[in-house]
Amino acid sequence: MMDSPKELPKQPSTTCLPTSIISIGELQYLVAANSVASFDRPNIGIISSPSTPLPITIIEVDSSTSITGAWLKGLIEKWLGLDDVFSIAFVENVVFQIAHSDKGLLGAAPQVDRDVSEAFSSLEGWSWHFWESNEKLASGPYFLWGSELRQAYRLHPDVCGAFVHGCIPSNEDPLSFSRIPTDLIPVPSRLYTPAPTPEKPLSGKRLAIKDIYDVRGLRTGAGCKSYEAIQSPADRNATAVQELVDKGAVIVGKTKTVQFASGMSPRDWVDYQCPFNPRGDGFLDTDCSSSGSGAAIAAYDWLDCAIGSDTLGSMVGPASACGVFGLRPTQGSISSLGGLPVSTILDTPGNFSRGIDDLMKLASGWGKLSSVDESIDVSISLLIISVLKYHQYLPKRVLIPSGRSENYAFSKFVLFDSFLQDVERSTTIKFAEIDMECVWRLCGPLIITDKKLDDYLATTVAHIQLHDCYRNNLKFQSDFKEKHGYEPHVDPLIRYKWDLGSKLTDDDYKQACTEKAIFAQVLNDHVMTPGTILLLPGGDEDVSYRDEYSGDLESQGQKWQGFGFMNTAFSVLGGGPSLSFPIGQRLYKSKISGRDEYQPVSMWALGAIGTDLSLMKFVKHVLQARGPEYLKVKTGKALY
Repeated sequence: MMDSPKELPKQPSTTCLPTSIISIGELQYLVAANSVASFDRPNIGIISSPSTPLPITIIEVDSSTSITGAWLKGLIEKWLGLDDVFSIAFVENVVFQIAHSDKGLLGAAPQVDRDVSEAFSSLEGWSWHFWESNEKLASGPYFLWGSELRQAYRLHPDVCGAFVHGCIPSNEDPLSFSRIPTDLIPVPSRLYTPAPTPEKPLSGKRLAIKDIYDVRGLRTGAGCKSYEAIQSPADRNATAVQELVDKGAVIVGKTKTVQFASGMSPRDWVDYQCPFNPRGDGFLDTDCSSSGSGAAIAAYDWLDCAIGSDTLGSMVGPASACGVFGLRPTQGSISSLGGLPVSTILDTPGNFSRGIDDLMKLASGWGKLSSVDESIDVSISLLIISVLKYHQYLPKRVLIPSGRSENYAFSKFVLFDSFLQDVERSTTIKFAEIDMECVWRLCGPLIITDKKLDDYLATTVAHIQLHDCYRNNLKFQSDFKEKHGYEPHVDPLIRYKWDLGSKLTDDDYKQACTEKAIFAQVLNDHVMTPGTILLLPGGDEDVSYRDEYSGDLESQGQKWQGFGFMNTAFSVLGGGPSLSFPIGQRLYKSKISGRDEYQPVSMWALGAIGTDLSLMKFVKHVLQARGPEYLKVKTGKALY
């Protein structure tokens, strides 16, 4: 534990807390445990107490740098605008780093104009120094602790309770991660990372990971404390996570999930509290298992992107509820290896962003649509390959399934209709309604088309995921019981779900998989052909609050199991990409605040297998025509 706090040369003061957490004014920081360099020369002129980290700024210079008051002030102002870690407290001690060249030669010190000290005379105790360094450090904020130079992490409060915990690179292994002993979320300085390149398009992008995916050094919890208790720290990142890290993304923490990536209402959560939706009155439902990632993106400017997963709609659901962009990619295009499975034939990783450009940037550097891994059905992979040459983002036709928006609140329906008009104006394509029941009768196998489509698919999705989820968690249940002598505690809705799954036979499962394959063939051959986009209303039909609960466990639990032909079934069973995107917001009378508040309104765009990027480009095209403000949403109560 550190000694009692000591005062900095100027206010605000630095307060030292346990585990190298300090406060500078109202901001809190984590001092990295490992040093990145040492001030081993006595002529630096900065004295730091071994017990109190001193904030300093490192600026890399060479002999050609013209250090003037205007130049330095401009640089500081630029950094203050770019980086939430950097603050004026770090400017009190500025160190100009003269690094060795690639040839090992030390460069000459540049000239420093007299007006530099005058420009910062208002900062009491301000000083600057030269430092001849063997290490080439990134410019930015650091802490000097004794003679050791350490990186600074800003600690942000998780006011919406979206995270399980934050993490930073491990002391022993920089490729591994350690959980920090606080509910604050650490983020590194954006100045530490170089600008994006074609090889590192996500350089410096802060990334949150749904807690069903392995992160090296961390235990995967899957929303269940009993599950986490018997897990060992992961020895590698999940494949989907590693691909983003390789592209330059920076992991900052793991987000909450419904237990075992299932579906349930906020009031069904037991081990953890359901994340809060920052939109509207703050008490809207966040919807489905990826709610932590969706809420985090909607709430925090300091977070750039987040990974979720989708089995029955857990990407598009939270994206709609939280008013952000969310992609369920083509089934099998991104590996689920290293993720806790619900059903390997339905699961896929997905990503959330506040802007369509950021969503595309992450997706275009993620996975390989042409590759076949262990999770791809052969039939799907062949279809992926067959459409790889389709690059036009403007579709040949836009379809609207009939009867899918009838029960939505009128103010939502008005926004849906407004967006459809924007589609026609911006693409000159007239949208057409499609009757899926008619398609089924005309194009489905004759032997089964005497059965209505809704009846044919009444149990298909539910039986697949219930069967798989129960069997995928049998080992966990037996391992926990063997270690502790009793059954693991899981949320009541999960116990209900596993009970349903235990009653399904292998024949029930095979029948459901056959139903899936037949429907997918009809859908992809006759509806979701290359060049087709299907538009659906997204989100709840009206306002849904986090404190609402209707019916007993069984009636409420049925809702989350995938029974019936839901809007999500098009992509879940068909395998194509589904994109949830905000089209506006509408006023509602809040029962919480008693005032008019804004609720996000979203739509879903579905594309043919393998047309993920074309789908996103189409949505961007229409949103751009609708108004540039629709390309990116803000954090907080309102989208715009």
